[in-house]
Amino acid sequence: MTPDPQRAELARRVADKFGPMTAFPTLDEYRQLARETGFEVTVVDDVTPGLVPSFKVVRKLLQRAGREEMAWATDMIEAQLRQQVSRYVILAFDATTPASAPPAW
Repeated sequence: MTPDPQRAELARRVADKFGPMTAFPTLDEYRQLARETGFEVTVVDDVTPGLVPSFKVVRKLLQRAGREEMAWATDMIEAQLRQQVSRYVILAFDATTPASAPPAW
């Protein structure tokens, strides 16, 4: 499959402002990694719906500050979130084995 040069350029421009966008592990992969290291996922909180509305405000502030490229990159990330290409999810973990438990203070 030939890489789409336009898509690559868009990704480069967003990465210039927010850092590289990589494929993050899936929830199942996080659960597996947790099991392998003596933890379990105990909370999965998708905060995307509450976060998305803030992008409009951030974008306007960036535009007012003359940061058009940052405003554009913010718009691209918002579009990914609205199309559910990306999600902001907070995970909490509990130790399942004594070796992975935090030290008692």
